[in-house]
Amino acid sequence: MQLSLFDVVEENVQKSVTTNWLLIDGNNMLNRAFYANQRELKAPDGRPTNAVSTFLSMLWQLKRYGTPVIFFDKGKGFRKELYPEYKDGRGETPELLQAQFPLMREILTAAGIPFLWDDLLEADDLIACACKSLSGHKYIVSDDKDLLQLVRDDVTVVSRKGGSDVEITPEYFREMYDGLEPTQI
Repeated sequence: MQLSLFDVVEENVQKSVTTNWLLIDGNNMLNRAFYANQRELKAPDGRPTNAVSTFLSMLWQLKRYGTPVIFFDKGKGFRKELYPEYKDGRGETPELLQAQFPLMREILTAAGIPFLWDDLLEADDLIACACKSLSGHKYIVSDDKDLLQLVRDDVTVVSRKGGSDVEITPEYFREMYDGLEPTQI
């Protein structure tokens, strides 16, 4: 189900269901899941499922942080229009991974887990908007260093370091970057 950010905010604020949010960079986590599990897993219809299976396992472990909302990139957005060379150095997404994005969205829809994407904004832009709009504590799951600029008292980035997740709080950030503030990223 593709929702607007405001639908998600309104629905959950009115119900007062949550004080903690789990904001997941879906592309980042599905990529990580794909490369973490290279076994050849397939659905009965033959679609590859190795990344989807691992993503769901990761989501299950992370849901302790709060209500999940998944954010996906739909394309390269407005940055590509402003700067045509944007992300030109990146390789193409493998076909086996590309094939799993629609399946991932099908499963999230069936599970009632909201996900968002936009033609012009990337997942990190949408996550930044969510951090400004949502009350309560926000836990961002991503290895995208651009998102570290959002770290503050009510925003923690959960990033994979080695074999475990690390919670990057303002204090941890300052220690990690020799006194820099998150807004300096």
